[in-house]
Amino acid sequence: MTNILTFRSSSAIFAFASVVSALIQGKKYIALSNEASANEANTEMYGMEINHQYSKSLEFEQDFQSYVLANISTEVKYFSFLRPLKEIQIAQFFCSIGFKKYLGNFSSCNRNFRITGNKEAKFKWCCECPKCAFIGCIFAPYLERSEMKSLFGCEIFKQEAILKFIPELLGQSEHKPFECVGEYEEVQYAINEAVKSGKWEELKPFESPISPISSFNPSPSLMPNFFLDILNERTKNIDK
Repeated sequence: MTNILTFRSSSAIFAFASVVSALIQGKKYIALSNEASANEANTEMYGMEINHQYSKSLEFEQDFQSYVLANISTEVKYFSFLRPLKEIQIAQFFCSIGFKKYLGNFSSCNRNFRITGNKEAKFKWCCECPKCAFIGCIFAPYLERSEMKSLFGCEIFKQEAILKFIPELLGQSEHKPFECVGEYEEVQYAINEAVKSGKWEELKPFESPISPISSFNPSPSLMPNFFLDILNERTKNIDK
């Protein structure tokens, strides 16, 4: 495809940079990989929602696209290809088709991005931060214990540092961790499904008798229909 620039933006700065890059290269589309779960706020203060992931949210996407159209160019379309999906759906899809292929070559632990001279830190998991706890939770329903150990290098739910973050990920504390983690409801859903699988006794204390999600309906997005059709075709076998 010759008219699409794929760019993983995690801040407003990169959003502007992607527009400049698209214009220079003559590209029409800027496709991000921000999911629906990024829309949920971390906490509320003075009557306002505080979202650590605002620059990854649909609200930012809408505001930024409006700004670009009004002030920069009408030729560039900025959207997220994964916006209709929640983190748990992406996890299920990835675990089913990409986990074995990319094992050892991906990470979602922000400690990887510390500026250090330790080259061995690449593609590692610290196993003591909210991101590792979250990924562990949403991967657990779809992976075997041996696969999870191969990923994290340890029994992830036997780490005290990990277990202490699970109540925060479930909304049982003052606020959600200020990290790029998913929604309270999908974490609860993932834990319930993991316990139901019979492989994760360690998560039983966090199980809820009620599943918070009955179905996964597509979330609103700014994605052009052409790309929406591609996403629907690729993910049509994800359980809804």
